[in-house]
Amino acid sequence: MNKELQKLLKQINDKKNEVKSLVNDGKLDKARAAKEELVELQNRFDLLYDLDEDEQDGIENKVKDGTAKQVGGDVKPDKKNIVKSFVNIVKAGFLQKKRGRRGRHQGVQGCTHIRHNRRK
Repeated sequence: MNKELQKLLKQINDKKNEVKSLVNDGKLDKARAAKEELVELQNRFDLLYDLDEDEQDGIENKVKDGTAKQVGGDVKPDKKNIVKSFVNIVKAGFLQKKRGRRGRHQGVQGCTHIRHNRRK
């Protein structure tokens, strides 16, 4: 549901609460007028919701027919990206191991950690 529909739905709920409070206060004429506004808001919501649904259905049909490009989901990954991903994983693992043996700050000039700057 898009933002316009969400905003309209909030207005509908607010109007319903207004009608209920007017009825409870005994202001029936104002409650009838507010109810007419509520019906108008609900009609607007229904029309816009139907348009939004039709648009969504149209997009899904284009994806099924192959006339639109599907992004993400059940797309088959290509070999080139798989190889790149594998190489990146191996590099990251190798760099982690290499850094782990020497320590994070050892050998780095200008390190401000006390344990690395102790004089022996």
